[in-house]
Amino acid sequence: MIRCVPVFLAFFAGAAVLPVRAADIQLDVDLTGSARQLFRSHEIIPAQPGPLTLYYPKWIPGEHSPSGPLENLAGLKLSTGGKALSWRRDPVDMYAIHLEVPRGASNVEADFDFLSPDRGGEFGQSVSATPDIVDLEWNQVLLYPAGRPSREIGFEPSVKLPEGWKFGTALETASAEGQVTRFKPVTLNSLVDSPLIAGRYFDRLDLAPDDQVPVHLDVVGDTPEDLVVSPRELTGLRSLVQQAYRLFGAHHYGHYDFLVTLSSNTGHFGLEHHQSSDDRIFPDYFTDPAAQLVGAHLLPHEYVHSWNGKFRRPAGLWTP
Repeated sequence: MIRCVPVFLAFFAGAAVLPVRAADIQLDVDLTGSARQLFRSHEIIPAQPGPLTLYYPKWIPGEHSPSGPLENLAGLKLSTGGKALSWRRDPVDMYAIHLEVPRGASNVEADFDFLSPDRGGEFGQSVSATPDIVDLEWNQVLLYPAGRPSREIGFEPSVKLPEGWKFGTALETASAEGQVTRFKPVTLNSLVDSPLIAGRYFDRLDLAPDDQVPVHLDVVGDTPEDLVVSPRELTGLRSLVQQAYRLFGAHHYGHYDFLVTLSSNTGHFGLEHHQSSDDRIFPDYFTDPAAQLVGAHLLPHEYVHSWNGKFRRPAGLWTP
C-alpha cells in the first residue's frame, strides 16, 4: 500500500493541470417575453480576424441525442463594431455557421431569438414557458466558437426576468440589479449543465440544514397553493439526501438544487445534472398523496445521476 502512494499522488498532480481557458463570452438572456414563448439572446464573442465557425449546441447531455432545437432559433444577426456581418450555414452540418471576421475586429456580436415550443415534444422540445413560469436550458440560447473543448470555453451569463419573479439554479450569483442577475464566470460544459427555473410563484426549502454542503428544493408552480410542502414531506426529502450520502459515502458537489416545476402547462420529465436536476411534474405533486406516489421516483432518480452519469460518466457518453 505504501509503495503505491507516490504513483497515486503523481497521477492526481498531473490531472490537476487544467488547460488555459479562452476569453469569456458575454451572454445576456432576456426572458421578459417568456409568456409569449420568446427568449432573446445577446452574445459578445471574442474573435480574431479571419474565418470563424460558430456552433449551436447539437448533442445535449442527458438527452443523449442530437436534439438541440435548431429549428427554434430565429432572427440571427451577427455584427462587429456596429456593422452587420454576412454569414452562411454549413451545407452539411446545419448547426454550424461560417463567417469572416474583418481586420481590426476583436469580437463578434450575436443577436437572436429562441422560440420556445408551445406544444408537444420531449425534454428541450417540450413546453418550457407559461405566463407564470419559465424553464431555461442554456444550450437553447447560445452559440459558441469551434476549435476548443467545451471545458475550455468560458461564459459570463446573465438573465433578465419579468418583474417580481424569483429563480433557482446551480449557477452562482455575481450581482443582481433590478430584473437582471449576473452569474459568476463558468465553462460552457458547466453552463449547459446548470438550467434555471423561474416564476411568479416560487419557494426555496433547505434539505440539508445540518450539513456544510447546501442542498435546496427550488419550486415554481401555477399557483402559490401548489408550493406547499408538508412537514412530513420535507422530512422525507431531507432523509433522501442523507440516505444518498450513506449509500455513496461522499458528496462531490459544492452545492445541489432540486429544480422542481409544478405545472399542468409544461412538459413532464426529469433531466439529470451534476449540481442540480430539472424535475417537471404535476401541479398537485406536493398536495395530493396519490400524485406524489405516482411520481415518487423522480427526485431520487435524477439525484442519483449526479454520481452515476455526471461525476462518473460512461466513456461513450462523454464528448469534448
